[in-house]
Amino acid sequence: MTVHDVAVIGAGPAGLAAALTLAEGGARVVVLERSESFRDMPGEHLGPAALPVLARLGWTPRAPGAVPLSAIVSHWRAGPPVRQEALFDPYGLGFAIERATLLSDLAARAGAAGAALRFGSTARGISGRPGDWRITCDSGDVTAGAIFDASGRARRVARALGAAAGAADDLICHHRVLAGADAGAVELVLEAVDQGWWYTLALPRPGRIAAGFVTDRMTGAVWESALGRAPATRARIGGFSECTRCTVPCGSPGQHLAGGAGWRGLGDAHAASDPLSGLGLARALSDGREAARVYLGLAPEPVPLPPRSAETATRRLLYAEAGARWPRASFWRARTEDKRRPLALRERA
Repeated sequence: MTVHDVAVIGAGPAGLAAALTLAEGGARVVVLERSESFRDMPGEHLGPAALPVLARLGWTPRAPGAVPLSAIVSHWRAGPPVRQEALFDPYGLGFAIERATLLSDLAARAGAAGAALRFGSTARGISGRPGDWRITCDSGDVTAGAIFDASGRARRVARALGAAAGAADDLICHHRVLAGADAGAVELVLEAVDQGWWYTLALPRPGRIAAGFVTDRMTGAVWESALGRAPATRARIGGFSECTRCTVPCGSPGQHLAGGAGWRGLGDAHAASDPLSGLGLARALSDGREAARVYLGLAPEPVPLPPRSAETATRRLLYAEAGARWPRASFWRARTEDKRRPLALRERA
């Protein structure tokens, strides 16, 4: 049995950034990904904050897998939409990307650097101790000195090792990729409704558009009924046919979980971002790369930082504006009643 220096659980942005950096630094690394291949998922907007770390990983956005975003259009507060043009933003608005293409590129770079990537490998159990972990997998057991948990909000390593999962926001995203004759301008369009909010984004593939409805698992709001209350979104995707669909959790686990002896959390497994921030992809990439650099002795352990006050204030403002439009809607009321906890975190029973 091959003994690896690090086993990375999850081949998302954080896991692949870590694996690539580790492999380039000479570490023996294996990536265990439970999916058989990369697929369409939320995360098609590559914000400008992600570009510096991607450049350090050797990846540059370019056609056909990435197209510059021309505008962000917000149908949030009552009244006419607010439009932010890329032309007038000194940092740009980022890119519309094929998420699967980005991950495939990072995986190829990690593999070329020496990382072993095992798809269809679900980690069923973890035993052992720091420096000598054994991970039970469908595709055969893995032995590693350290484990990086890049399994997203599921926090599979943390749960397997008995670390507290904490409180959770029940936010989910119903996501679909749709096909039609013309997806229109490469714009990110946001629209608030009574039980959540929508986003749509034209993809680099001609005639394809991504759409997501973010809502609370507790509301029971469904795609069709919510779309009927979202005129801007309905006008943009009406007549398009469905290509793929999935539903994924996108709430905050409620606590930062950096890790423990012999393992550490990366990306959403460490500290998930609210999807309204648009920073999840950038943070995941940065988190993965920096964790690898710490392991390789190229960087010191990071100092825990307090929550970003500007981001928190912006999120509260957006929640408050939507809550004022729908004061009786359970989704927004849950996120505005307690000003100290804008995500309305609830303890799981």
